[in-house]
Amino acid sequence: MKVLALVSLLAIWIQPLYGGFDYPAYSARNAGLGNSYLAGGEIRDGFLLNPALSALSTGSYAALNYANLYGMSELQFANGIALLPYNRGSIGLAVQTLGSGIYRESQLTINTAKAFYNRHLSIGISLHYYHVTAEGYAQTASWGLDAGFRYRIQDRLYIAGTLSNINQPGLYGHAEEIPQIAEAGVAYVPPGNIRLPGGSER
Repeated sequence: MKVLALVSLLAIWIQPLYGGFDYPAYSARNAGLGNSYLAGGEIRDGFLLNPALSALSTGSYAALNYANLYGMSELQFANGIALLPYNRGSIGLAVQTLGSGIYRESQLTINTAKAFYNRHLSIGISLHYYHVTAEGYAQTASWGLDAGFRYRIQDRLYIAGTLSNINQPGLYGHAEEIPQIAEAGVAYVPPGNIRLPGGSER
C-alpha cells in the first residue's frame, strides 16, 4: 500500500523536462490539445508543429501568446505569429522567447509550404534561428531546419510526419541541446465538429 501511495504522489509531482528550444506549446489551444494536431489542418499557427500545415490556411492570421510556466518568473514564454497565404501555399513567421534576464532562449522561425494534387498533399519547411543568452556565459546562436508533410488518405482520414532540426544544430558545441525529433500523426474527422487527432514522437 505504501508503494502505491508513493507512486501516486510521484505521478502527481512529475513535471516534463525539456531540452533547449524544446517547449512545444506555442499557444493555449495547442497546449490544451497536447500538441496532437500534427495531421490537423484547422489551426493556423499549426506550422510551428508541422511546417506543412500553413499551406492549408484560407486566410491571413496574426496572434500574440504569453505564458508563465509553473508560475516561475524565470520561465516566461511569449511569442508572436503571423501567416500570409499566397496561391496554393503560404508564408509564416514566428518570434518567441523563453526565460528571463538570467537565461533566455530566443527563436525566429520562417516557414513556407505548398499544397499539391488538389490539396491532398501539402509539404512545408521551416528555418529556425536559435539564440541563447546566459548570465556569466558568452552568447551563442545556431540555425535549424524542419520539414513536414500532410496527406489526405480519404475524405476524413489524414496522416502527417515531421523531422525537426534535420541538420542537428548545436549550442556551445553540443548538438543534443537542440534535439532532433521525428514525429508522426494521424487525424480522423467524423461528421460534425468532432476531431480525433493523435501523434507519436521519437
